[in-house]
Amino acid sequence: MYYRLHKKISWDAYVATKGIGYARVDIRMDNKGQLYVLEVNAQCGLSEDENYTSIGAILQLSNVTFAEVITRIISDAFLKLKKKPHVLVKSNI
Repeated sequence: MYYRLHKKISWDAYVATKGIGYARVDIRMDNKGQLYVLEVNAQCGLSEDENYTSIGAILQLSNVTFAEVITRIISDAFLKLKKKPHVLVKSNI
Protein backbone atom coordinates (compact mmCIF):
# COMPACT_ATOMS: atom_id res chain seq x y z
CA MET A 1 0.00 0.00 0.00
CA TYR A 2 2.63 2.54 1.05
CA TYR A 3 4.91 1.68 -1.88
CA ARG A 4 2.44 2.93 -4.51
CA LEU A 5 1.53 6.01 -2.48
CA HIS A 6 5.20 6.76 -1.78
CA LYS A 7 6.02 6.41 -5.49
CA LYS A 8 3.14 8.73 -6.49
CA ILE A 9 4.03 11.37 -3.89
CA SER A 10 7.70 11.21 -4.93
CA TRP A 11 6.89 11.57 -8.62
CA ASP A 12 4.42 14.42 -7.98
CA ALA A 13 7.03 16.30 -5.93
CA TYR A 14 9.69 15.73 -8.59
CA VAL A 15 7.39 17.02 -11.36
CA ALA A 16 6.25 19.99 -9.23
CA THR A 17 9.88 21.10 -8.85
CA LYS A 18 10.50 20.59 -12.58
CA GLY A 19 13.06 17.91 -11.82
CA ILE A 20 15.55 16.98 -14.51
CA GLY A 21 17.69 13.88 -14.16
CA TYR A 22 18.63 12.12 -10.96
CA ALA A 23 17.18 13.33 -7.67
CA ARG A 24 16.16 12.02 -4.27
CA VAL A 25 12.80 12.87 -2.71
CA ASP A 26 12.91 12.86 1.09
CA ILE A 27 9.63 11.76 2.65
CA ARG A 28 8.69 11.20 6.29
CA MET A 29 5.70 9.50 7.87
CA ASP A 30 4.04 10.78 11.03
CA ASN A 31 2.64 8.58 13.79
CA LYS A 32 -0.75 8.54 12.03
CA GLY A 33 0.72 7.18 8.78
CA GLN A 34 0.52 10.49 6.87
CA LEU A 35 3.39 10.98 4.39
CA TYR A 36 5.11 14.36 4.02
CA VAL A 37 7.65 15.54 1.44
CA LEU A 38 10.61 17.26 3.09
CA GLU A 39 12.60 18.11 -0.03
CA VAL A 40 13.53 17.15 -3.56
CA ASN A 41 17.31 16.93 -3.57
CA ALA A 42 18.96 17.16 -7.00
CA GLN A 43 22.48 17.15 -5.53
CA CYS A 44 22.28 13.99 -3.45
CA GLY A 45 25.27 11.75 -3.00
CA LEU A 46 25.86 8.58 -5.00
CA SER A 47 27.47 5.62 -3.29
CA GLU A 48 26.58 1.96 -3.08
CA ASP A 49 27.60 2.02 0.60
CA GLU A 50 24.34 2.13 2.56
CA ASN A 51 26.19 3.75 5.47
CA TYR A 52 27.25 6.70 3.31
CA THR A 53 24.23 7.60 1.15
CA SER A 54 20.56 6.73 1.06
CA ILE A 55 20.84 5.35 -2.49
CA GLY A 56 23.00 2.55 -1.08
CA ALA A 57 20.29 1.66 1.44
CA ILE A 58 17.58 1.88 -1.22
CA LEU A 59 19.52 -0.43 -3.53
CA GLN A 60 19.77 -3.01 -0.74
CA LEU A 61 15.95 -3.27 -0.95
CA SER A 62 15.66 -3.28 -4.74
CA ASN A 63 16.56 -5.57 -7.60
CA VAL A 64 18.72 -2.89 -9.23
CA THR A 65 22.52 -2.76 -8.95
CA PHE A 66 24.54 0.38 -8.35
CA ALA A 67 26.11 -0.04 -11.82
CA GLU A 68 22.63 -0.14 -13.39
CA VAL A 69 21.64 3.08 -11.61
CA ILE A 70 24.77 4.89 -12.79
CA THR A 71 24.24 3.59 -16.34
CA ARG A 72 20.63 4.83 -16.32
CA ILE A 73 21.66 8.27 -15.03
CA ILE A 74 24.34 8.65 -17.72
CA SER A 75 22.07 7.32 -20.49
CA ASP A 76 19.31 9.69 -19.44
CA ALA A 77 21.73 12.63 -19.49
CA PHE A 78 22.88 11.79 -23.03
CA LEU A 79 19.28 11.42 -24.24
CA LYS A 80 18.41 14.83 -22.82
CA LEU A 81 21.51 16.35 -24.42
CA LYS A 82 20.53 14.97 -27.84
CA LYS A 83 17.02 16.39 -27.49
CA LYS A 84 18.15 19.83 -26.36
CA PRO A 85 21.84 20.59 -26.88
CA HIS A 86 23.23 23.12 -24.44
CA VAL A 87 25.76 25.80 -25.23
CA LEU A 88 28.98 25.13 -23.35
CA VAL A 89 30.37 28.22 -21.66
CA LYS A 90 34.08 28.46 -20.89
CA SER A 91 34.70 29.21 -17.25
CA ASN A 92 37.43 31.58 -16.03
CA ILE A 93 37.69 29.70 -12.76
